[in-house]
Amino acid sequence: MWKGLKSIFIGICVLVLFYSVLLIASVPSPRPLVNSGYTQPLKVYSQDHQLIGVYGHKHCYPTTYDQFPKQLIDAFVAAEDQRFYFHYGVDLISVFRAVKQLVQTGQKKEGASTITMQVARAVYLGREKTYIRKIKEMILATWLEIRLTKKEILTLYLNRTYFGAQAYGVVAAAKHYYQKSLDQLSLSEIAMLAGLPKAPSTVNPLRNPEQAKQRRHYVLTRMLELNMIDQTSFEQANNAPIWVKLSLPTPQLDAPHVAELVRKELYQQYGDKIYQGFAVQTTIVSTDQQAAVSSLRQAVLQYTYKHPQTAWPNQVHWLRLDRQKIIDQLNKLPRRFGTLLAVVMAHTNHQIVLLDQHDQLLDRPVKYPNNLPGRFIQQLKPGDVIALEHDQLIPQPMMEGSIVLMEAGTGKIRALVGGYYPSYFNHATQAFRQPASAFKPFIYASAIEQGKTLATPVKDLPFVMEDTSQADEMWRPQNHTHQFHGLTRLKEGLVRSINLVSIQLLAMLDFKKVQFTLNQFGFKMDLQPNSLSLALGSGLVSPFMMTEAMSIFPNQGERIKPTLIERIDDAKTNTMIYQAPDPDHHQVITKQTAYLTTHMLQEVVKKGTGRYAYRTLKRSDLAGKTGTSNHQRDAWFVGFTPQWICTTWMGFDDHRGIHAYAASTALPLWTQFMQKILAHTPDQSFPVPDQLVQVRIDQTGHLARPDTVDSFFEYFHADHLPEDQDT
Repeated sequence: MWKGLKSIFIGICVLVLFYSVLLIASVPSPRPLVNSGYTQPLKVYSQDHQLIGVYGHKHCYPTTYDQFPKQLIDAFVAAEDQRFYFHYGVDLISVFRAVKQLVQTGQKKEGASTITMQVARAVYLGREKTYIRKIKEMILATWLEIRLTKKEILTLYLNRTYFGAQAYGVVAAAKHYYQKSLDQLSLSEIAMLAGLPKAPSTVNPLRNPEQAKQRRHYVLTRMLELNMIDQTSFEQANNAPIWVKLSLPTPQLDAPHVAELVRKELYQQYGDKIYQGFAVQTTIVSTDQQAAVSSLRQAVLQYTYKHPQTAWPNQVHWLRLDRQKIIDQLNKLPRRFGTLLAVVMAHTNHQIVLLDQHDQLLDRPVKYPNNLPGRFIQQLKPGDVIALEHDQLIPQPMMEGSIVLMEAGTGKIRALVGGYYPSYFNHATQAFRQPASAFKPFIYASAIEQGKTLATPVKDLPFVMEDTSQADEMWRPQNHTHQFHGLTRLKEGLVRSINLVSIQLLAMLDFKKVQFTLNQFGFKMDLQPNSLSLALGSGLVSPFMMTEAMSIFPNQGERIKPTLIERIDDAKTNTMIYQAPDPDHHQVITKQTAYLTTHMLQEVVKKGTGRYAYRTLKRSDLAGKTGTSNHQRDAWFVGFTPQWICTTWMGFDDHRGIHAYAASTALPLWTQFMQKILAHTPDQSFPVPDQLVQVRIDQTGHLARPDTVDSFFEYFHADHLPEDQDT
């Protein structure tokens, strides 16, 4: 009998040993993990170090053993494993006590896990509670005790343990709960933190202050019993009030679309490594970004005041729901930072009753902005969704918009607003819309590349051709004035944005060469039509794409790839792992073509659809082009100076018409924003390249005779001078 039992015992030992070898062989060495491999959030900053975004739910700040105060180590040992310094990973006394409890009551009881076992679980195992996992913990804990010193095990424990509130490690917990470093913590605060690992949610002082107080009392009592503190220290700490204030990194700058752009780009290149302490400095300048955000906000609100039907649709059916369901519906709607959504419950006798998303019923008079149109107030009715901003009532608009500001010469993006509301959809980079007339400059630049001049005569006459997209249909494009001007100089066609001139011009060109040039500008040709409607901007582009393409003109024909990331640092090792290289210059069109197109676009601002900017800013170095798509679904203005390129777009996500031209929407937005950007930038001139000369011509575009009265000077390439009218 004894031999049989002995054989069984030996067999079990062999199996356990074999299983232990397999288990240990399947896990990596613990030593490299002592001071590395911790997960930290990705942080995105502006150029002037304003926090833009934080990504990653784990906050951990690796710390060496020497940086842990002795009293803090004592508190955790007292709370979690009083025999830590005397066992080899498994506390047999605690194990026997737990087994006895299980036999007597049939219930599992916590208390047998040592600090080393908790480290094994955190590093190598999951959190499922099974007997198999407990056996694995014991095996790995014994192995850790062989491979590591007690100090190294404590370092792993204090750096990796979860303390609630996204804090991993005691340093992160001290920052989040008390906004203190470890050496600044009081005994009461140390005991509070030491009590959290047992149940980070249940005994969390933010959620259950009474249970947290009881847990702190337990930790302090254990420290007193183990002679780690004296009676006086115990009483002072035990009587201290429960006070915590959660502090998590929050963005300082309103630029959520910038942060998400950066995160996506980095993730494609580095994968999950970005959540191990990457700190990214972008090219965004906080003052420029703030100006863009405020300008877009004002433009969208002004539009909504004038078109109240474009505010968030009435939800009168909500009023039939119970109060909590109304609040739930409000919380599903998008909202801007700093605003509070509310629904109008009643509106009588100039008294508006509102229910906000925080379950507050406001039946007091609401303060209105001084310039708020009375019509907006009068038209409010029960069920309307509005927003409260600094205690002022404002619409909840449906209108969206975008602003992109780029620095010429460097390609640095200085400001980017992807929409009125923060969301995952970035209108600057993801909204592909019809640019309409804002696309014409690129057609005209292609024409100049093919030898046309600013004085080339183009027909402004009725145009009809078969529409291949629809059977038995003819395409009859029109000018927006429904008038015709006969032969029109190329420059006048762009300045006055004459549709038929653009179409006839494209018909005069080698279409394949035009497509090649547009591709060089950076446009996705699979999104552009393979027909003459290309001249009217019937394809699809994004504001970001338009900014990059338009930058080629002030950059004298060179294309510079936009840059959003200045540098990347590894906060864990305090080393720089990336710095933006000098911009790569690629010549797309000649300097002469770039200048001639710029010259035409300056005339657009002085005399054409962009003259609002010229009258307001009173500068001679402005150039740009408006664009209003079919049915007024999209409004654009893409403008530039020698130093800046900026694109503004306004429209609706559901493609409804905005019932306004770009000259009264996107252009004022551009002007208001650029007024702030150009406030400290002197008026400059675009450099005139070699081989361009000014020649006196008449209204037909021919060389002017000495006796010609109505004549003027125009720029020409020396190889493409105008001819005499007789010739």
